[in-house]
Formats: sequence, C-alpha cells, structure tokens
Amino acid sequence: MWEEIEKDIKLYDECNYLHLDQDAILGIGDKKSNIIIVFDKISHSMKESNSIIRSVEYNKLKIILDFINVDINNCYVTCLNKYYNKMQDISYDDRKYAMSIFLKELYLVNPKYIICVGEDIFNYLYRYYTGKENKVDILKNVGKIFEFYNLNLIPIYDIEYIS
Repeated sequence: MWEEIEKDIKLYDECNYLHLDQDAILGIGDKKSNIIIVFDKISHSMKESNSIIRSVEYNKLKIILDFINVDINNCYVTCLNKYYNKMQDISYDDRKYAMSIFLKELYLVNPKYIICVGEDIFNYLYRYYTGKENKVDILKNVGKIFEFYNLNLIPIYDIEYIS
C-alpha cells in the first residue's frame, strides 16, 4: 500500500497541482507509530535537502520533542502538500487531493495522536473534519486536544515561531 501512495503522489497532477518539475518529498519514520507529525507544506529547507529528516524544521522539532521525552525516531513525519512551492497560501480546494493521500497515511500508520505543526495545517484538518469555516486561534489552543476521526489532533506553533 505504501508503494501505491508513492505512485499516487508522483503520477497524478492533483498532487502536484502547480505542475512543478521537482521530486515529491515523502513522509518518513516509524510507519506503525502512535504519533504522526504533519507539516502543512514542504519548506525551503526540506526542498534544499530533498528530505524532511535533514531539514532545519525537523532538527528543531527533534529538540522540542526530546524536551518532552518523545523520540522523533518513533514518530512518522509528513507534510500534507508533498511538493515545494513558494506560494504562501494554498487554497482549500487545491489541498483536497493531498488530503486524500494524508488520510491513506493515517489509515496505514493508525496513530493515536496527530501533531499539527502550525496554524495552517491545524485549521485545514479541523475544517475538513468539522466543516466549520471559522479558524481556531492557535495562540489560545496550542497543546489542547481536538477530535479527528477518533484520533487526537494536537496543534503546536509553527517551527519558525518557536525558535
């Protein structure tokens, strides 16, 4: 099934909706983890290193998780959008195919917790699940637990605001 997800990401234009000539950056880590960590999109650092694991964001997140005794090596780390783009905002509709891929990742990993790194990804998942278009103020809700298909959805600040 993981091979099918990778093929879906690489072959279908809906995932690379800007038709960029670049490789997708796939999720990494423990595929049977209790924790999925999800970033909204591929950062410049991830693109430059062609990997999530060698990115600045991953290394900063590792320090934070070490502080709370969570080994990042025991987590599965992914991005909703698997292709880098310089655009700041990605529309709700443009994310739909990427969301179908993420739901497959969730199904296969079957975690207990989804840690959303940043407000954009948290609000997208929250809106997707609840259908509510109003955004949740992440400043007032960091660390709180929300429901997402019987999983625990936990927002944290975007890495650039933490460091």
